[in-house]
Amino acid sequence: MTAIDSTLRNEILNKLKKRNNSENGFHSHIIKSHSKLTELNITLKQEINEVKMENQRLVQENIELRKSSGSTTTNASISVDKYQLFEEKLLKAKDEVIDLQKRLVDNILKSILDLESKSELLKAANKELENKIAACEEQIKLWKDEKVETELQFNCLLQKYIKTKEEYQQILTESMRFKQELIENVNKLNEFEAERIQLKLKEELLKAQTDFSHINLNDTPMSIGASNHRNLKMHAYNIPLVNKAVYKFDCNEGEVNAIKYHRNGKYFATGGGDRKIKLWDFKDGKADHIGNLIGSNASVASIDIDSENNLIAGTSFDFACRIWSMNDHRLRVSEIKYS
Repeated sequence: MTAIDSTLRNEILNKLKKRNNSENGFHSHIIKSHSKLTELNITLKQEINEVKMENQRLVQENIELRKSSGSTTTNASISVDKYQLFEEKLLKAKDEVIDLQKRLVDNILKSILDLESKSELLKAANKELENKIAACEEQIKLWKDEKVETELQFNCLLQKYIKTKEEYQQILTESMRFKQELIENVNKLNEFEAERIQLKLKEELLKAQTDFSHINLNDTPMSIGASNHRNLKMHAYNIPLVNKAVYKFDCNEGEVNAIKYHRNGKYFATGGGDRKIKLWDFKDGKADHIGNLIGSNASVASIDIDSENNLIAGTSFDFACRIWSMNDHRLRVSEIKYS
């Protein structure tokens, strides 16, 4: 049972209780009126019986007085006076009985009229309640039909939702698989590019190890360019290849593809496979990390810093160039694509 059916049933029950109380009130009033009339009727009957008995007694005395008519004149006059007095009492009693009967009839008729009017009111109220009950039953039937229709619509929508959810899961799975394949392809491309750079770097290192430059120039000045240029005096220098690291530390996760010193020599930037450009401050033979520049979607390939120490640019293997500001390390220009 729904909340609407329960509320409607409670409302009908309360109305029936009120009607029952009102009807009981009317009937109790009628019963009390009938009891009073019955008591009055019994009282009147008793009074009538008493008057009848008194009348019989007077009649009997009248008869006795008539029989004793041969008595003295004084006794006869007294009996006549008594007879007249009794006759007056009898007439008065008859008038009272008639008046009481009229009052009783009037009260009974008035009670009957009141009962008929109350009965009509009760019939009208009963009919109104029956109409309301019929309307409520129709409304309940309508609500039940709407409930059934709503449940059917809900079931259809639920089936559509389940089907849409399954399709969404399939699309999401395909999308994740496609993204995974794309990531794997990008990683393979990055690995291939990193291997190429490593091989190229190794070749350059091997070539640099075997190449020892020895400059032997004359002590005489050598004219450079036109006659208006100054003369330079060159001397012989031995330039050895650096083959020992002064300081070694972990900077980027994975391979390091690029490094760039600022012109003042106080700090430098590194970039690699973790798609970050890290800034370092080199003091007292030690590198201190001072910030990260993020936003690249692939490994960082190269780095450059402007002469005014305001901007730093970085390229990555997704064929894009990005520019950051040095003061707040925020990305200013993103994804300048190159085909």
